[in-house]
Amino acid sequence: MHVPIEGAENESPVTISPVLRVRGLTTHFKLSRHTVKAVDGVDLDVAAGQILCIVGESGSGKSVTGLSILRLVPSPGQIVAGEISLNGVNLLELSGREMERIRGPKATMIFQHPRAALDPFFKIGDQLAETAAVQMGLGRRAAREQAKEYLAAAHVSQVDRILNSYPHQLSGGECQRAMIAMALICRPKLLIADEPTSALDAKVQSDLLELLHEVRDEFKMAIILITHDIGVVKKMADQVYVMYAGKIVETGTVADVLSSPQHPYTVGLMESVPKIGERSRRLKQIDGQPPDPSALPPGCAFAPRCAERVAVCERIAPPLESVSPNRLARCHLRGKCPPDSEAQMASA
Repeated sequence: MHVPIEGAENESPVTISPVLRVRGLTTHFKLSRHTVKAVDGVDLDVAAGQILCIVGESGSGKSVTGLSILRLVPSPGQIVAGEISLNGVNLLELSGREMERIRGPKATMIFQHPRAALDPFFKIGDQLAETAAVQMGLGRRAAREQAKEYLAAAHVSQVDRILNSYPHQLSGGECQRAMIAMALICRPKLLIADEPTSALDAKVQSDLLELLHEVRDEFKMAIILITHDIGVVKKMADQVYVMYAGKIVETGTVADVLSSPQHPYTVGLMESVPKIGERSRRLKQIDGQPPDPSALPPGCAFAPRCAERVAVCERIAPPLESVSPNRLARCHLRGKCPPDSEAQMASA
């Protein structure tokens, strides 16, 4: 299968084979009295040199999707179905030891809270050098030099100070740069970044996003960027996947999705973001709350919050289907609506 790479700055798509191909990914958390359907049948492709953004509210399944791809889902979570193909290798068929050889050299992940992801008992330089030594088979001195080189590549100021510091001695931005350096040190083909700029000030956020662009260009990495921030999507994405209640509800190029959103949920996300030069525009909120993933409503999961819903939305779950070239949406009103879709608007 081939995927188009077409961002806001690209005038024509380039078609190449995906680095990562995910089909039917389903991850459940089986609790004592119920099952939480955190990820429910997700399909996605991301190619070398492409930045794919997964966007949605907290609880939509974005982070669990990223963890599932690298088989890092915490207990009692379990991947119950699907295929995760990295350069043609189905990761779900690998043993635990084989997956350890994938994480780092082939694929890696940057987490939302970098200080928590770093070992508090070891200095940054020791952690980076250990990664280089274990994953690349380098000696102690060579591993240390590699750590220093990649911290510099991550635009860390005062490299020697960072190398000799513990995580608690660094700022959030410095910890995140150290995590990026650790992720890059083995030059993986796939980088998953889970809310990498969360809780950082605007200047540090902008610098880190620019760094991810540089990483993509220099190493030709496939990057999955998980975020709830439409501003980050606009700045970073080539392809956008909008997620709600464990499902992908809309996909397309960043230019198409942001200029002409098709799913009512995407429309709501866009209308809740302030725009420069439109001070008089009143921001809108999406009414209601995301559904409980252990007790999803029948029909469309977004229907209880959707101002456009019709009767069929509350009875039949819509499929994800084509609404225009290279555009998919999971909405009865945008696809081939069932016969009774012209019924009266369901009461709020």
